[in-house]
Amino acid sequence: MKNSNKILKIILWIALIGGTIILTGSINYSHKEEMCKEVVIKIEDAQLYAFVDEVEIKNILNNNFNTPISNKIGNINAFEIEKYLNEQDFIENAEVYISIDGKLVINLLQRIPILRVFTSTGSFYIDNKGKVLPVSEKFTAHVPVATGEINLNFSDLLELTKKGNYDSTLVPKVYSDLFKLSKFIHSNSFWAAQIEQVYVDKESEFELIPRVGNHTIVIGEVYDLESKFNKLMLFYEKGLSKTGWNEYRKINLKFKDQVVCTKRY
Repeated sequence: MKNSNKILKIILWIALIGGTIILTGSINYSHKEEMCKEVVIKIEDAQLYAFVDEVEIKNILNNNFNTPISNKIGNINAFEIEKYLNEQDFIENAEVYISIDGKLVINLLQRIPILRVFTSTGSFYIDNKGKVLPVSEKFTAHVPVATGEINLNFSDLLELTKKGNYDSTLVPKVYSDLFKLSKFIHSNSFWAAQIEQVYVDKESEFELIPRVGNHTIVIGEVYDLESKFNKLMLFYEKGLSKTGWNEYRKINLKFKDQVVCTKRY
């Protein structure tokens, strides 16, 4: 009797599992046969950057993926759309999926430029991961610019930085220094607002041009940045607050524990 009860329970469990599988398969089949109801595009940082917009993404869908809005859900390959979007220049990350209610959902995060570099052959951005980013015809990012003796080639840098996160051992030293300096400036809200230009001289040393104050800030080589900028902040607070922002022509931070200034007159 006990054995027959066990057998009956096993049969019931098998029937239940089999029925669930059939029901799930039926639901999935029905879902795949439905038409895509809507394309929902969410660009998380659209208020800060406008490298990509909904119109551009919809054009990509129309031109490369047979207009998903008029397609059956089963014919939409969310994985391929996500892969394609993640290969675009200005997109840091894309997540694409079909929602339960039959919508194609696309979540996008744009790349974050922190410096625009000008060379004899053109210009490009460096982003917050240390990768190069082309200039956009649609949007200009309000970031510091770098000028001077910068002998860099965009195509070469694109090849060196696109395969992964920034690696200072793979790129020219001036590029590595530009990234380190601009990343430090970008990480501090005061310096991000204050510094508008980075200049590289013939010795590959760095100077900064501020937005407020008619002076040049000499950084020298790109090392010990926290100490140098702390000295500058202290000088701003204790020195320029008394003499005025236009008293000095040059503020030199190259020397340890010193701020060497050159007066304007």
